[in-house]
Amino acid sequence: MLAHWNGKCAVTGSATLDAIRASHIKPWRDSTDAERLDYHNGIPLAATLDALFDAGLISFDDNGVVLVSDALDDVEQKTLNVTDLNMIHPPSGKSLMYLKYHRDNVFIRPK
Repeated sequence: MLAHWNGKCAVTGSATLDAIRASHIKPWRDSTDAERLDYHNGIPLAATLDALFDAGLISFDDNGVVLVSDALDDVEQKTLNVTDLNMIHPPSGKSLMYLKYHRDNVFIRPK
């Protein structure tokens, strides 16, 4: 999965591997064994982005634009630097189904 993203965070482009987490898009607990091993179900993210993604506070649209939950107010969004972010390249075709799952089942939608 890291090789697919050239060993970098999918959003920041950071190559500091100690700060990057390989995150499952469709959570491990909800995935089949095959999905758990599918590199399309993974995304390398800087640790803060990974924590926000796992908590459903951010997600990604089909073009790789970061979606931010309304659960983060404007001050927190700026503090966490999650406004106006995009993936360094759009997600692959097969990753799109996992991202849809994340948006539909994990992401905390606006009210």
